Amino acid sequence: MIPVMEAAKAERDFVIKTRRMLHECAELSGREFETVRFIKKTLEEWSIPYTEIEDGGIVAFLTGKKEKGNRRVRTLVLRADVDALPIVENEYNLVRKRDCISQNRGVMHACGHDAHTAVLLSASRILFGMREAINGRILAVFERGEERLGLLANIIAWFEREGIRLDGAHAIHVRPDLPSGKIAVLQGPVFASPLVFDITLKGTSGHGSRPDLANSPLDCFVHFYNALKSLRERYISPFELLTTNIGVVNYGTLSNVISSELRFNGSARLYHEETATKFAAELDNLLEHITAAFHCAYQKNKFGAPLHPVINEKAMVRIGQKAVRRYLGGGFLVDTYEPMMCSDDFAFFGKVCPILMVHLGIGNPEKGTGGELHSDTFDVDEDALPLGVAETAAFTLQFFEYAPETGVPEEPDEGNTEARDG
Repeated sequence: MIPVMEAAKAERDFVIKTRRMLHECAELSGREFETVRFIKKTLEEWSIPYTEIEDGGIVAFLTGKKEKGNRRVRTLVLRADVDALPIVENEYNLVRKRDCISQNRGVMHACGHDAHTAVLLSASRILFGMREAINGRILAVFERGEERLGLLANIIAWFEREGIRLDGAHAIHVRPDLPSGKIAVLQGPVFASPLVFDITLKGTSGHGSRPDLANSPLDCFVHFYNALKSLRERYISPFELLTTNIGVVNYGTLSNVISSELRFNGSARLYHEETATKFAAELDNLLEHITAAFHCAYQKNKFGAPLHPVINEKAMVRIGQKAVRRYLGGGFLVDTYEPMMCSDDFAFFGKVCPILMVHLGIGNPEKGTGGELHSDTFDVDEDALPLGVAETAAFTLQFFEYAPETGVPEEPDEGNTEARDG
């Protein structure tokens, strides 16, 4: 059996060094120019062919089209995201000073995309080295703009134009509430669907000393916000998953002026289409009646239809769990855990092929790496990164052994004792 764990351990220095470099040069969605330049340079050094997709990212070709009898060549996508967030990074994580910090103040890899990219680069080198032994085609996708939830659509459109039919897609996402050194391969929903709203409230401006002669949209917003917080209790079943958040409020410029406009945006996170439909209708109802009560008007700048949630496909879960047990050892595997309420545009792949999103545990209380995603204290336990490399390579090998007509092969687990004791 191919020694995946040993190959991943040999990548340790590279994957950590790469993650730190990417973290220090964190770049926002759509502006990942140095990050993309580094990825291309690395692929070129390894003689891995690739193409760059405008407003999408990079697709690296890790294998050729190797036919197996008369069977159509199967294609697997491995995805990583490369963009960062507009967050001022805290010099400390939960317990200590960081090993590295962003040099672009106000831009931070607070969602682990630096780790995702480093892991996929290392796994790509391993898989490219064994490409002649793989009956299929592996495409490593380094996606730009994931935090904008949309640029992946440009990559999928490119696949369609090129006539590339996908048979599966795999991605890793780090998870701070999962203990470091564990890999969660979960059945069913793993990431929620976002329903995004961006609204402008319009009133009548005036002097701050005479609010009776003005019509403040701020008063309207406060009432709307309080109603939004109770909307879930009044209209949505307690058995349905739903969270709401307003992340941006823009209003006014001077203390003695009542501004005529207030703009806010936020999102709801949910899993079921019926819940999304009901929430959107009640949100619309709130806007209509509350603005009328406060003699304001409203404008929907964005009132987006929900993106599909990330739901792992059953066969892909079986392949993923078997890959961990076989190549890494059962001690690493977690097969039951809570789904997450955040979202990921990896869901777009779920519209065209079976998908698997794996969670890589990075929570380590001693190192302080349990900070929430999108927080200024978020940090990565770098000792977990080689495990992510190993899982990516192991899943790929197991995927191409899987025969859709007969199911997952049931050969006994193999591997060294050290891996299984993990």
